[in-house]
Amino acid sequence: SGCQQLCQRNSSYMYILFLSRSRSRRLHNEHEVLSAVSGEKFDPLLPVLSVDLGRLSFLRQYRLVSKASVVVGMHGGGMWNAARWMDGSSGQSMLEIHPVKGPGTTCTLAKLMGLNYSAITCSLCTKDRN
Repeated sequence: SGCQQLCQRNSSYMYILFLSRSRSRRLHNEHEVLSAVSGEKFDPLLPVLSVDLGRLSFLRQYRLVSKASVVVGMHGGGMWNAARWMDGSSGQSMLEIHPVKGPGTTCTLAKLMGLNYSAITCSLCTKDRN
């Protein structure tokens, strides 16, 4: 599956980074998503680090993203920044969740940066609700 391709083991990365959101476009089932990311479809040897980038300095955000094997999160500025800071040539990947009828994806930027990119449309999410 696409999720298994996202997490091909690369020993230089330390964790799967889940971008939590405390403001707009918050995932109402965040705990379920975290469980899925921690499951067998991803690398079970990598811990999952959940963080709200909006609460961190720009430098701290960059450092966290640069050490992640996979960045998972809801579409928004954090995913956009992550795509700019990631290194596709060394195997980093991105899984973006976006609402139905929501804004566009980060796909073009992620592909431009050489990332292994996948997206999931959240059928329970709408632009108005999140």
